[in-house]
Amino acid sequence: CYCDALCSSLEDCCGDVSSTCSEADVQPFLLFGTGRTIVQMATKLVDFRKKPLVTGPVGSLIAAIDYLYKEELIIWAENKGYTSYIMKSKMDGTQPITLVSTNIEDPWDVSVDWIGRKIYWTDFDLRKIEV
Repeated sequence: CYCDALCSSLEDCCGDVSSTCSEADVQPFLLFGTGRTIVQMATKLVDFRKKPLVTGPVGSLIAAIDYLYKEELIIWAENKGYTSYIMKSKMDGTQPITLVSTNIEDPWDVSVDWIGRKIYWTDFDLRKIEV
């Protein structure tokens, strides 16, 4: 289930979802970075297997991760030596694309505005919040 509006609860923005949404519709998971890899892990106690989605080049570091639920995209900040990027891929890790590679030095965080469809990141060295 997905709602485009910013609401305090799913029912507030989408009305009665009991007939269209069920627990089976969405399997909760965590996305996290571990070194140069973005990993997806189920949150159910019966399955703690980790599924690597994206692995950056040797020497790179995944600094921050966010995602667009409806579009099924992962957005992340990646640092490798003196080179940094804002990247995106499909939720399964395929089709990685560089979104930002210039005027970026040391991104520490990345956040996606689901409603405005903008990507924000902080750059520690430049002391800026970029969009």
